[in-house]
Amino acid sequence: MQQCEGHVLAVWREPFKLGSPEVALWKPGMTVTQIVGAMECLPADFSERGVVMVNGAEVPRTLWPLVRPKASTSDIIVGVTFHYAPQGGRGGGGRKSIFGLVAALALSFVTAGIATLGIPSLGIAAGSIGAKILAASIGIVGSLVIGALSSPPVRGQQQENKSDAVELEPAGVSGNVLEPNAAIPRVIGTRRVFPPFAFEPIVELVGQDEFVEAVHVLAGPHKLENIRLGDTTWDLSKVDSDLIIETREGLPGERRLDLTRRQGRTFDLNTEMSVHGTDAEDQSLFAEPLPVWHGMATADSPDEAWVHFFIGGLTRQQDIAQKLRIPMRIRMRRRGDPDWRYLPELHYMDATQAQRRVQVKFFFGEAFDGTLPEPPTGRGFIEARKKVPGQNVLPLGVDWFSDDYFSAGAGNEIYRNGTNLTTNVRNVLLSADTVSVFLSADAWPSGIYEIEIIRGATFRDNLFTSNTYAYNGSILDFYGSNAAGSLPLTREGLLDRIHIRRIVSIRKEYPINQKNLALIALKARNRSIGRLSVKASGYVRDWDGVGWHDLTTTSNPAPHFLDVLTGPLNFDPIPEDIIDLDGLLEWRQACIDNDFTCDMVAEGDGLQDLLRIVASCGYARPYQSEFYGIVRDYDRSDEAPVQVFSPRNMAGFGWKKAFARVPAGFRVNYRDEDVDYSSKQIMVYRKGAEGTDARTEQVSFEGFVSEAKIIKRASFDLAQAEHRATFYSWTSPAEAIVCRRGSLVAVVHDILMRHYGYGRIKSVLLDGTGDNVVGIVLDTAIEAKNAPDMLEVPDMLAVPDMLEVGLHTGIAIRRTDGATSVHALSNAAGETDTLMFETPVPNDETAGSPFDGGPLIAEIGEGCLVVVGLAGRETKRLIVTEVSNGKDLTANITAVDEAPQIWAA
Repeated sequence: MQQCEGHVLAVWREPFKLGSPEVALWKPGMTVTQIVGAMECLPADFSERGVVMVNGAEVPRTLWPLVRPKASTSDIIVGVTFHYAPQGGRGGGGRKSIFGLVAALALSFVTAGIATLGIPSLGIAAGSIGAKILAASIGIVGSLVIGALSSPPVRGQQQENKSDAVELEPAGVSGNVLEPNAAIPRVIGTRRVFPPFAFEPIVELVGQDEFVEAVHVLAGPHKLENIRLGDTTWDLSKVDSDLIIETREGLPGERRLDLTRRQGRTFDLNTEMSVHGTDAEDQSLFAEPLPVWHGMATADSPDEAWVHFFIGGLTRQQDIAQKLRIPMRIRMRRRGDPDWRYLPELHYMDATQAQRRVQVKFFFGEAFDGTLPEPPTGRGFIEARKKVPGQNVLPLGVDWFSDDYFSAGAGNEIYRNGTNLTTNVRNVLLSADTVSVFLSADAWPSGIYEIEIIRGATFRDNLFTSNTYAYNGSILDFYGSNAAGSLPLTREGLLDRIHIRRIVSIRKEYPINQKNLALIALKARNRSIGRLSVKASGYVRDWDGVGWHDLTTTSNPAPHFLDVLTGPLNFDPIPEDIIDLDGLLEWRQACIDNDFTCDMVAEGDGLQDLLRIVASCGYARPYQSEFYGIVRDYDRSDEAPVQVFSPRNMAGFGWKKAFARVPAGFRVNYRDEDVDYSSKQIMVYRKGAEGTDARTEQVSFEGFVSEAKIIKRASFDLAQAEHRATFYSWTSPAEAIVCRRGSLVAVVHDILMRHYGYGRIKSVLLDGTGDNVVGIVLDTAIEAKNAPDMLEVPDMLAVPDMLEVGLHTGIAIRRTDGATSVHALSNAAGETDTLMFETPVPNDETAGSPFDGGPLIAEIGEGCLVVVGLAGRETKRLIVTEVSNGKDLTANITAVDEAPQIWAA
């Protein structure tokens, strides 16, 4: 609001374009014409065709140069919006597919405000919120996604996996690491899945062993079976000291992981530390460049930070037994601080051609108050110095000191074997492979620390006098040069490369706070682990005969649909009291009876998109109105319509047909359970089209993992595209409330059939006993047909209209209880308002309302709506696909053909 004060807010969205609109703020005093001219995003002909509205009121084009919108205030935002009607497509005389426009509008409506299912855990919040354009929105599949009663189980825009693969060698694991705010995968049904890492794997050096620990995660509780590392199935009962695996299924009451109690952040560096340059002909002489500092940084406020080095041997080919030293200096500063703080100079010594793994470990929080351990003498980190005297040969140098934090006072500046009890070096501990640095919170406040490391020239240990820092009689600057240009040790045949491999920041806190997560933890020593996969089945609350209480694994779509709506993984769960639980229970049984299943991996899917896919696997579609539920699509041939519509109770009837070229078949990609959920593709042809048309459409089906179910679903969708391509629409009064999306209704109208009629019952004709209805009298006359069949006509040449042969009239009555019954008539041909039933029907009664004047009323009585048509074809049977509110309590209804033949497909 504050951003808008003093400005005019201008908003433009290109027609049919999803995403954020173009927004601009303009100073007051500009005319509408000037604002339109300044909005560069508007179409070129907007001044001729566009419409401008100020706070919802249209500004006539002739007044654009005169109207100057006022500035927004703290109470009122003055908004200018731009509107531009779509034009016809190019070519073909400017004609554009009406269905294409309808589809675009539907997409704009359906995808608006779709939330994303995510899991707020591990610092990982819900997935990004945003609309999704269906990737299959071009072609028949896209049309079915928009308009079909049960859409194909296709995903929307494919989720990009932005996580990088982590390869850690030689002890390592591979896989994807969850980014902050990323969605955690959830298995619906059963699938083999590659769970991502909950956090970055931690690589730790212990002596010359390299350990890696990692935790894989799935959202919600899962049954975990058949863990596989690469192509090898892991036996959980197997005892292996080099590889340990621990699982938690995420069920209530489970204890925390024992294998890991910390989390880490790794920055791979893979940097070779620079050395002195040498003369091209004499490698004992220095030539530019000098060694440089190599930088890195910790994560924010770690408890520990480990810098790992790989030393590729330390020896000279001419004398492999000679022990050599490499001096190193480390400096640190908290990010934002101007001055560096230096650690004591470290000396590493060895005589080997073998690779060594060494590290410097920083411990934040406490100073070291114990007894310094005895440093090694044979190899490793043998010395730390808080003072180094300046070079005493030309050019002369100055003394170097480490930070006062690492000193207990003047003198005794060397920490080496034999001085651990007397040295004044503090808070640095030496061992063969590790330097441990302790940093107190007072002296080293928490934050991100920048660390830089430099190495000096390699020199012989036997020529170095530690007490005086003299090398072969002179004090040298191992990081610089001397006037003579000589190096302490020729680099010819010298093996002394050091790689800074990585820096690992550690936080000592249990890495996973949320309980309802399935976890697989592993720890490996000196092993490279292939990518981990697991056969996972999502636990969900299923019907137990009383309620949705039974925590189990199932592939039935119904309990998973309910779980997506109400479960803990929904960022904003839907209250159960506004969910059609009875309808879901009925659907659950239908899924059991028809073997409808859903087996998929949900990861970052929009809530509506996920609900649609799960429902599609059960041949249904989500329903959202006064309550949440599903609309089933099934064979309704034996059912009566729930409502009858005729010109007596509807207006504005019309229909639109999409003349799309239905493909010969689908090339379906899916995951096949028979080949361990690997990707597979099959061709499914439309009935009667195999071999007649090479045009096919590719689609990826989610939720189905068997070839038989893929064929069944693809055949059904191809039949839908062929037989449900017509969309009927009309407006009805308040009595339309009887039907909803998915309802079977009956429609009579002159644009649908040649022989039709309609009216309301004026009176009812009973037999002598009053127990049966034998006929009715309408409030209008209708034309009855009662012509003999062709075989009964004695002289066909005498028939005036062959189209009338064999026609018989039938009627459908919408009874007072809402049911619809169909009756054949015995009337002679001709116009009449009295209709006689071919077979009398019982004069049944039903409970009435207070408005009917009594507790019981006749089911066939005065005022009942009657529609007339040919016997067996009295009405057009349609299924409602959309109901929207109109003016004055009316409803706008859209429907498609019942098309029972699609179930035979």
